[in-house]
Amino acid sequence: MGVPGLFSWVRRQFPEAIIPEEVWSKSSPAPVSSLFVDLNHILHACTHPEYPYEEPSSREAMLEAILLYIEALLALVQPTDLLFIAVDGPPPRAKMNQQRSRRFLAAMEAADRKRMQEQARTALASLLVPPAEPKARTATAVRAELSRGAAAASVWSCPACTLVNPAARASCDACGGARPAPAGQ
Repeated sequence: MGVPGLFSWVRRQFPEAIIPEEVWSKSSPAPVSSLFVDLNHILHACTHPEYPYEEPSSREAMLEAILLYIEALLALVQPTDLLFIAVDGPPPRAKMNQQRSRRFLAAMEAADRKRMQEQARTALASLLVPPAEPKARTATAVRAELSRGAAAASVWSCPACTLVNPAARASCDACGGARPAPAGQ
């Protein structure tokens, strides 16, 4: 878990401990007297490697990967006096229970969220069922029909939703609104 705020405290109290990247180079490394390493990160990095590396196949392979990581750090930093490796002990039982509970709740919430999304999809799909025969026509199709010489009375536009409906329909295919009375009646 780490110590909250430790790095910012070290940066404020000991600014010389943080070496800027431009100063740090392999050709002329700044002298480092002590190197303090938290082995938890190394353990995780060596036992759960990211792509393209493969997970170690055996305990010996894991130990070899950990030692290679530490050797690479030593070659990079070259501490003159001290290498301090900190290793956490086993976590308290209460912490393990809390983490297990948190993971269980997260899995339950994810399952609930997935179930709710599936229900919403099903409900939405039932609302958006395509008609058995295409009833609604686009304005482009109506214009094409009118340009082919069809009479303007063969279609009507719904005053509520502006859908163009065939003249044979008494109500709008989209909203169910009644067909307006012809002009002059």
